[in-house]
Amino acid sequence: MRAGGERRAGGSVSKLSRAGTVFFALWGLLHVVGGASLLATWWTDGAAELVRTYGSSVAGTIPAELPAVAGAIGAFHAFNLLWIGALVAGLAMTWGWKGRAAGLWLNLILAGAADLGLVLFLLLPGYMPWAEGAPGLVLLAPAAACSLLGRAAMRAPVRGRA
Repeated sequence: MRAGGERRAGGSVSKLSRAGTVFFALWGLLHVVGGASLLATWWTDGAAELVRTYGSSVAGTIPAELPAVAGAIGAFHAFNLLWIGALVAGLAMTWGWKGRAAGLWLNLILAGAADLGLVLFLLLPGYMPWAEGAPGLVLLAPAAACSLLGRAAMRAPVRGRA
């Protein structure tokens, strides 16, 4: 095994780990597109429409005009979605594909924290329908499961070798 635990004893990155990497890359790309789309909404349609996009379950209760700061806060969140998505996708396609443990743990922390915030602040309170938040969660679950199981397989010794 190479230094840093990049490969299993058999010399290759597990297929399960690579599958997890693909799911993390897709999660990242989804968030890059989502963040860019939200920024475009803010630039073209303003703060109220951006807030309606986040809180689509309560869109009818949002006034036609909102203070500029509301749009700036929403744009800040959209920007964070974009860069976190780009970082997760980049880590997945580089370190993750090579089986580096640091890539797995960074992606679990970044994607997990981002989706935890989605669940706590938009989905559970009912501001966003679960169906709208589901795509990222549906990608994160197999990304985490496959990556962790693949990582465990890479650490397991190959039988018959000293």
